[in-house]
Amino acid sequence: MKYSLVICILLIMSCSDKTTDLIPPNLTASPVNTSEIALTVITDNIDADGVKYAELLFKAGPTVLAKYKEVNLDISPIGKFNNGATTQKLTIDVTGEAKIFAVSNVQGTATIKATAGDFSKQAVVHFLPAYPDQIFIEPDSTFLPAMPGAKTIVKARMTRASGQVSPGQTITFYDSTINNASAGIFLNTSLANASGIATTEYWLQDTSYHNYVYIKGYVLTNSGRVTGVNRIRIR
Repeated sequence: MKYSLVICILLIMSCSDKTTDLIPPNLTASPVNTSEIALTVITDNIDADGVKYAELLFKAGPTVLAKYKEVNLDISPIGKFNNGATTQKLTIDVTGEAKIFAVSNVQGTATIKATAGDFSKQAVVHFLPAYPDQIFIEPDSTFLPAMPGAKTIVKARMTRASGQVSPGQTITFYDSTINNASAGIFLNTSLANASGIATTEYWLQDTSYHNYVYIKGYVLTNSGRVTGVNRIRIR
């Protein structure tokens, strides 16, 4: 009886050891240290004039810096870096930092992605409309006959002291006579193109008027109206 009890105990211990051998070790993935990489926007809300740059700072922690000495950048859907391209590779300095400069001539939001090895970060930069400082109104004709159907193409050329006017600006055209009345209408007005130029058609309506009519256009900016003016002789 004693021998039977000993045999049973040995069998139980043997089975227990085999069961333990079948249990796989507890494998856990190493946590990612998100503090090892950072992308900080230094200057934001930049005029989309193709000249002013937004500045960002890339920062690598000691683990990333020990493995990688460069950071790869890309920007979308608008903008470019100071190398004139939408991608750029920068050297990370001994402190783990790299300065990034982005520019755009189109208003909107740009997403910048910085990648060093398996680590990456994203940040957004906002480019604001680059409004004109001056508007030059340029009719194709310096005079119109006082008759039905008389018309001319009018161009508004918008400029800035720094950089270019961002495309898509809305200009409002209107006219006035020497009596502060209107003599015509504007049709088929376009938005400003990439060169800061908008066009419209001016059609004469008051065929009884014979004098100068002033063609005007303005753009609403954050600081008020910017207006341009020229004149056409109705004869």
